[in-house]
This record gives sequence, structure tokens and C-alpha cells, in this order.
Amino acid sequence: MGFIKHVIGIACLILYASAASTPCSNCDGNNVTCVDGVCLPRCVNVTSSGECLQCRDSRFYRKQCEHDCPDNCLNSRCQMDNTRVVCTEGCVAGRKGDNCGVTCPTACTQCERYGDGCTGPCQNPRYYGPHCRTPCSSSCTDGCNRTTGECGSCEPGYMGDKCNVTCPPSCRDGCDKDTGECGSCEPGYTGDKCDVTCPPNCRDGCDKDTGECVSCVSGYRGKNCNDACPPNCRDGCDKDTGECDSCVSGYRGKNCNDSCPSNCSDGCDKEIGKCESCNPGNSGKYCNISCPITCSEVCNQDGGCILTVKTTVVVAVLVMAALILLLIIILMYTRRRFKRRQLLPKRIFPGTSNPTYTSCADSMLHVDVCEELSGDKWIEYMLEEFKKLPSPGIKPTYCASLEENTEKNRYKDVLPFDATRVPLVIEEEDDSDYINASYVDGYREQTRYVAAQGPSEETADDFWRMIWQLNTTKIVMVTNLVEAGKVKCERYWPFCSSESTMYGRMSVQCVEEKVYQTYTLRSLAIWKEGAQTRVINQFHFTKWPDHGVPEDTTALLHFYRAVKDTGPDFTGPLVIHCSAGVGRSGTFLALDYLLDQARSEGRVCVYNCVQHFRRKRMKMVQTKEQYVFIYSILNAALRSLEILPRAKKPIRVQCEKCWFKVNAEMSDGDRDVDEEDEYHLLWTCKLEDRQKLIPGGPTPLPDVITVVSETLPLLERGADHPDEERLSPKNTDNKEGRISWVTAL
Repeated sequence: MGFIKHVIGIACLILYASAASTPCSNCDGNNVTCVDGVCLPRCVNVTSSGECLQCRDSRFYRKQCEHDCPDNCLNSRCQMDNTRVVCTEGCVAGRKGDNCGVTCPTACTQCERYGDGCTGPCQNPRYYGPHCRTPCSSSCTDGCNRTTGECGSCEPGYMGDKCNVTCPPSCRDGCDKDTGECGSCEPGYTGDKCDVTCPPNCRDGCDKDTGECVSCVSGYRGKNCNDACPPNCRDGCDKDTGECDSCVSGYRGKNCNDSCPSNCSDGCDKEIGKCESCNPGNSGKYCNISCPITCSEVCNQDGGCILTVKTTVVVAVLVMAALILLLIIILMYTRRRFKRRQLLPKRIFPGTSNPTYTSCADSMLHVDVCEELSGDKWIEYMLEEFKKLPSPGIKPTYCASLEENTEKNRYKDVLPFDATRVPLVIEEEDDSDYINASYVDGYREQTRYVAAQGPSEETADDFWRMIWQLNTTKIVMVTNLVEAGKVKCERYWPFCSSESTMYGRMSVQCVEEKVYQTYTLRSLAIWKEGAQTRVINQFHFTKWPDHGVPEDTTALLHFYRAVKDTGPDFTGPLVIHCSAGVGRSGTFLALDYLLDQARSEGRVCVYNCVQHFRRKRMKMVQTKEQYVFIYSILNAALRSLEILPRAKKPIRVQCEKCWFKVNAEMSDGDRDVDEEDEYHLLWTCKLEDRQKLIPGGPTPLPDVITVVSETLPLLERGADHPDEERLSPKNTDNKEGRISWVTAL
């Protein structure tokens, strides 16, 4: 026995000596078993039979301590349990089991060692619960507490632990998550929760905390606008001092309580009392000096004599003679010009006239406008309404702001909200689901419209993917390709004289085009491999300036009738675009929305409509001129029997104040409240769920398009028509001035 121990001791010394020549870094990848530059043996207690009774470190196991513990063991500590290796101090993050060889559920960052529950944060911060499978409230921002589901912060307009309580109705810019205190109030309200109305004579609202009016309506003054201005004030007075802005005729002074000099004829200066003009026979600043005796009749305010009656008659006769001579010259010039124009060829007119419709003259019985919109200051009132519309940043635009999507936005300040953007279906790995387009609800009809920016070179393929996916049959285009020397939209369709063009995996061909004075109608055939051909109607309005409005309402009403009367009715949403997809697009959609509302309710409100649009896409109806134009074209449309048949009662056109006053008087069941967005599912749900939310489905169309030749009038080269719409001379017949078009039967 002593001999065996001696042999084992010699073996250990040999191992020790060999280890001494081995660099410490090669011991076991760690320096814990390295002493004085020498690697120590893993076994520290050896039996007579050569088995190891004790390993130097719990990172080793087996009879000779020759195996390292699994890397998934916490701190690499383990032991042998019969035939199994068991991690003694637990598992690293994401692993579980005896030897930590099992991966945690994908929803967990850490999990129970012998169960399915999560013990650490959830992989997706928008989920919580013991298994990280319960979604946080959709109104949470930045996820929620893993255990309780309580939100860290809420989307604007929501409050409560789980952001499932709406802020008080008169809050603007959201409220405090815990207390419900509003950040600011809608005009007309005050208090911590904006539940107190401002004093009745306030204008532009009042202070949220003190209730002090910002300004007063004409005729009132004071902090709460409850004091009347001095009686002789005209155009109101200063809110704080009571000083009049101006005085009624005959009065002067800060408070207009001093009379003007007695001989003033048209009032006097408010500050110094100087007369505007004098009664006959008087002159001077204050009309207190008699006219000179040399004046035969009257004098001016400086004392100079005014022409006598005889002289005045002579001057009047000379002026009349000059006017008659000028009128004769104008008539002769007009007659010569008329004869010359009769000799000109008829081809100079710029295109086929627009189709016409009948306008109703019996407007008094057909339209009932509220007092605020029928007075002398109706435009000023509408501009005040425009200022109250929701601002662009009311909802997040995270997806549109991603680095990979920024190049797809034509304008950096016009982005679709995450909640209402149109997500594209991913068909191949290189596809992106992003396009700058938004779902917009129609009147009592969800996702009736899609408002999009004008396609660019980078997004033309995505635009046609969207048209196919939505199964739409109507595209409304309210911009020209180039305006004021700037590109507003890329041509995303081929010329009718050319063959089909590929846009990504989509083939597009123009099969018919009709050009009118203010708009163009096109039929476009689209198809892709393995699917039936579809025909898309494109309606292109060409007389709408960027950031402006058409010169009159008639041309746009012609265009509106063309869109509405062209069949078949679309199965998917109507797609509309201008350059940014907000200004001109929003104005046209507002007309369609309001006419639907007029037919159903017998009353309309432009403010309510545009406010609804801006909750779906920022900056809809972009300028105050476009906002005022909606009233003008709506008024013209309501007076047209062909657009809106005669109603039993007059259609009521109401301002924002009247509209919400009527709504407040209704019962809860009848109140017109803008519905909550449901489209956040479109960018958070699975692909198959997204496809279910897309309205309509593919409609079978003919596989083969039969084409024939048809002639339409050709626009002259001198016509006022965008350069990009002019046709190449190679396609024209110079003798007849006409062109052949390809059309689908």
C-alpha cells in the first residue's frame, strides 16, 4: 500500500513539474488554478485506486475532474448527481433546466428554472404577465410594467394606470397620467380639468388657471370681460384700461366722453380734437374761423375759396365731353378687334369643353347658413376656426421617421401617423411595408379614402403595389407633374401611345385618355404574373395651383361629377394624391364627405369634417385659403340639383360653435363623436390579420384587353396645359389636328 502511495505521489510531482513549464494562460482559460506561474492539478485528493475524491474547483467534474462545467451554468459551477450534471448556482439569462441546456420561452429574457414563467423583463416591452403574453394597453407609450401592466406614460388624450381612461373632453394636448389635470384647455374652458366655461364675453378663450379672458368681444372690458365699454366707443375698447379704440362721430377723448367742436361736419380727431371737415362757412383746425368775405360761396378747412357754381358747371361739361370722346374711341377699337378675331381659325381653343350641369337658382329654400357664416365678418370667423384645427404632432410617426424610410417621404414635415398609415404586404425579402399614405374615414364609412403623397422615382413601384393590394378602381390626382418649375409628382403611368411599362412586378398600360379644358380622364390596365387584369380609372385635375385654390368652383364641380358618375363603383378605397397628399387632397375629400353628410343628416359643418380628417393624416386642408374655399364650393354644390337633389328641408351649413351646441343638446346616442382610431392594428398585428383589414378583395377582370382606335381633339401647342401633359409631334396628324388613342372595349 505504501508503495502505491509513493507511485501516486511521484506521478503528482511529475504532473506538477510538467505544469510548471506550461504557461498559465493554457491551464484552463482562467488563472484561478495558476500559482506562481505554475498550473495546479485539478484533483487535490486522490484515492489509492487513482480516483479523485475532491476537485480543486467546482468548475470541474467527473472521476479525474477532466470535464469543465457547461457554459450555461451560472459562474460555471456544477456537480455530478448520479449520472447527471446539475448547475449548482443557477443558469445564465435565457436558459433553464438541471444543466441549463433548455432555452427560455421566446417572450422571456429570464425564466423559471423548472417552469414556463418569466422572472425577468419581457423580450417585447409592450407585453406583460407571468408568461409575457398579455399585451399592454394600446394607449401606453414605451411599454408597461412586466408584473402589473401599468403604463409608464400614456398617448396624448389618455390617463390612468393602464392609460385606458380618456382625458376630460375639453383638454388640449393631453392630461396628467395620474391626476387627469389638463396641460391646456380648448378655447372657451378653464380649470384644472377644463370643466369650467370661460366668462361669456371672452374672445379667444381664457387663462386655464385664473379664468382671466385673453381678450374681450367688442363692447366689453375687464379681466372677466364683464364691464361694458364707454357708450361712445366704436370698435370696442382696451381690455385693461377701458380706452376706446375709436369714437362714434361727434365725440373724442380716451373714453370718447368729450364732444367735437360744434362746426365739425364729419367728426374729429380722437386725441387732439381736430375736425375732419367743417360745416359750410367755417374753416380752421377746429372749424372755429369764418370763411373769408372774398369767397363767393364756401371755403376749405385752410381758408381757401372753393370754386363757384358757374365754374363748377364749366369744368363738369369739359369732363363729360372728354369721357364721351374716350367712349367713342373704345367702341371703334373693340369693333375692329371683333372683326379680326372672326378671321382667326377655330383651332386656337385649348381643348374639349368640360361637360356641363345645371345649377339651381332657388338657393334660399335649399341652403340655410348660420348667423356666424352669413354676416359681414364670415371670412374672419372661418379663419379663427382654421386656427383651432389639430396640430400635426397629435399622434406618433415612428415608422415614417425610421432611417430606411426617410428617403421615401417627399416632404420631411408631412408624415403618416403610425395608427392610420397604409402598411404594404411583404411579398419578397427586399420589399418594404412602408409608403407615405394614410387611411381616412368617409362619412360613416371606415377607410373610404386613402390620401397619399405624389409618387416619386423611389416610390412609384410601391404606389402600384398599394393600388393592387387595396383593390381600388379610382385614382384622383389633383396636381400637375411640374408647377412653377418644381417637380411635384413623377409620371407613374406610361403614355397611351407606348407599350406597357413595368413598375416592380406590376405591368401598367394606358388604354384610353380624354383631355378636357380643366381635367383629363385615363383608363389604365394593370396586371401581374398569375393574376387577372384590372382596369383603373385615373381622374387628373389640371387647374389647381399648389397651396392655392381654383379660380372658380364650376371647374372643380365638373371634375367632381366626373369622378362620381364614372363606373363601376370602386370596391376598395378611393386613392387621392396631390404633391404632399394633404392640402388639395384634403379639400377635395372634404367636398365628398360633406355632401354625403348633407344627404344623410340635412346639416354639415366644415370644421367638424376637417378636424376629423386631421386626426387621420396631418395637415389635411393645409392652408386657410383652401379652408375658406370649401365653404364656397360646398355652397355651390348644395345649390345644384344634379349634385344634390332637392331636399325636403333646407340644408343647414353650421359653424363650429353652432355644430357643437346642437350636439351638446342631443342625447348620448345621437351625439356625433369622432370614433377612436382602430388602425393601430394595421402596423402591430400579424401579416394575415393585416390582410383581413384591407377592404374588398380582388375582382375578376378580363385577361385580354381588346383595343380599337378612337380620335379625340388634340390640344394646341399654345394651349395653357402643363408641359408634361403635351404630346410628342410624332403621334399627331398635322392635317386634321387630331390623334389616335388606344381604348379598352
